[in-house]
Amino acid sequence: MHFFVVLNMAKLKYASGETPILDEHSGYTFQPNHYGQSVFPVQRNDRYRRPAQSLRQRNLMQSVRAWREQSAATQTAWENFVTAFPQDCKNPDSGFLTAYQNFVKRNQYVSLKDGPDFSIMTNPSLVEIFNESGTYSLRLDSGHLFLDYSFPVGNEDLDIFIFIARGTSQSKQYQGTQARYMGSISNTGGKVPNYGVLYNHYTFYESSDFAPTGWHVMTRTEMAYLETQLGGNSIAGGKLKETGFSHWQSPNTGASNLSGYTARGSGVRRFVYQDLNQAARVWLYDLSSATYAWEQQLFYSSIASFLSVTSRWFGQQVYLAKDDSTDPGTMSGNDGQIYPTAKTGTLVYTALPSIESKYRDLSDIPIVTDQTTWQGLNSGARCFYGNDQANAFTGSDNSLDITQLYLDRFGVLPQAGQYCRFKAIPVAKSNGQFFPVVTQVLEVT
Repeated sequence: MHFFVVLNMAKLKYASGETPILDEHSGYTFQPNHYGQSVFPVQRNDRYRRPAQSLRQRNLMQSVRAWREQSAATQTAWENFVTAFPQDCKNPDSGFLTAYQNFVKRNQYVSLKDGPDFSIMTNPSLVEIFNESGTYSLRLDSGHLFLDYSFPVGNEDLDIFIFIARGTSQSKQYQGTQARYMGSISNTGGKVPNYGVLYNHYTFYESSDFAPTGWHVMTRTEMAYLETQLGGNSIAGGKLKETGFSHWQSPNTGASNLSGYTARGSGVRRFVYQDLNQAARVWLYDLSSATYAWEQQLFYSSIASFLSVTSRWFGQQVYLAKDDSTDPGTMSGNDGQIYPTAKTGTLVYTALPSIESKYRDLSDIPIVTDQTTWQGLNSGARCFYGNDQANAFTGSDNSLDITQLYLDRFGVLPQAGQYCRFKAIPVAKSNGQFFPVVTQVLEVT
């Protein structure tokens, strides 16, 4: 009864004749503003902002405490660092950050990226890096929101801490919400696999560093084990195939993807490109002879999975398996691409076809478009079905898919022609130096 009396008083005082606004998390909410007392809807991202604020405060305290625990020699090293690389300070009277401020700020950024159990950075590197800003743009593509970016040469190890605010016009960047911390990116790319890249067998058999550390190209034995775990090769194909008809021709017989493998009808490069949406041909590591190797075949019209041999110069999909049986949930590729993972029995594997562009030493896997050249290769190479990159993946090497980040905060993606206020704080991974903060109003294209 008392609860309803309070509501009636609130209606009269704050919004006479109107129904109080319901806060989906904690009931009816009345919030003041600088004009007086008013009723406001609670922002959708409150559930994210409040825990994030507490976490940042906790990590700030950890960084302050860590400075006090550092030896005199370490503190002197930071003094030398800020002398060699002065960091701008917002306070015009101070001019530059002190060693203490630089240490705390740098480590707080590390904590934002790595979480509350972050490793304190104690020794700054006195290596000069380019003190320049990157460029950024927002792009909608096939229902995904991408942040396209580029950094100056030499900043490949740069992290970016992102803040973004939803808007509708160039002069109303804060429509409906305020800027909130979103995450960090590296200068390594953020592509979304489509059918995957097609590789010849030489790409990984002659080079042991195709897969990142702890992973390898799936073997014939492992594929046979996976088929057995899924009920045998006569029905395993359906449990390996992605459902629906986005990447398979109808009827996509028996497709359930119960394995999480998410096989897609990527086709194959032989003397021509063929069988898109009709077949998935996946390389297995094992050789059959000097010029032939094992493969797995899946078809749109069959529920089965087939193992056979084929010419090593053909262009086909690749899936990776983990060296042990612990499923991490994701795998980071050599070029920074993140792949979901899945597990059946004791076998852990990537849950999407590979789109890797680099070996473990970060050297490029060559792209070969000419058919005569492709057929004559006995070294590693990659290609895209029909020589069309969009068949392999959407996005680019300098693109981050922030769709889910944005939806989690704002509930709906922006539309083309709308604007978002964007703020980026670039920080080098292994260097204490700060880059200029980038603040821009970006139009969504």
